[in-house]
Amino acid sequence: MQTRRQLRALGKGLELSSLVEAYLLTCRAEGKSPCTIRWYEQKLRGFLDYLRLRRLPANPKAITPDIVRGLVAHLQAKGVSAFTARGYVQVVKLNLSKN
Repeated sequence: MQTRRQLRALGKGLELSSLVEAYLLTCRAEGKSPCTIRWYEQKLRGFLDYLRLRRLPANPKAITPDIVRGLVAHLQAKGVSAFTARGYVQVVKLNLSKN
């Protein structure tokens, strides 16, 4: 099994969608619960959809705090609870900090 350092090295230069897949695979390998993995996946795929619909870069290095703030504003406009919006931000930050 690959270490986190090896996975990070593999992730250099990849698009965010590939990194999301690698992150979810790592979560499974680490034995995280299926509910947790589904929760992560839902939030990360929602973020990828947000980027795609706005034609924003899917490169992890291009994700700025303003893009994440835009995601939160978008979620609030859709009527998403503050708890759910905070969940999106936490999972996005966690995923980006791993790479």
